[in-house]
Amino acid sequence: MPGDIHALLMAHDSPDPAEWEAPPSFSKTDWETLLVGVRSLARRIEQQLGVPVQYDDQYQDASCVADLYLKTEDGCQAVIRFSSFGRMAVIFWWGEGVRRPTRSPLEPELLPLVEQGGFHVIPPEILARPYDGFYGRCSGPFNDPMTWFERYFDYL
Repeated sequence: MPGDIHALLMAHDSPDPAEWEAPPSFSKTDWETLLVGVRSLARRIEQQLGVPVQYDDQYQDASCVADLYLKTEDGCQAVIRFSSFGRMAVIFWWGEGVRRPTRSPLEPELLPLVEQGGFHVIPPEILARPYDGFYGRCSGPFNDPMTWFERYFDYL
């Protein structure tokens, strides 16, 4: 894993399970501000790429707050998921028969827009690696061992 990405992931990690859904400083105002940014990004994607975007912010017991879903007329699909931590985002699609994120064919078009929205985009192949943070190796809700994706972008 590249050192700068690992450092970013570790900077937001905590050995305290009470701080796994969001950092202790993540207020309701922070949450609302993040969702405003996500909805603004959805509008920009629709305008610039001409692709309809579905929005979902119905997460509980998770370290993520919202998803944007895209599907082009030719069948390409992507999810952009937003973490509660450090304005991190991932552009992915689910791998065939696996509960691990894989790279979406729409990433080249989406990456600059997501970054312009002020988000740190973490590659899905990095997030599919086993979690090796402060809490130590452990089983995740979907993978054993738990992955960095589960730590910052999934249900806990």
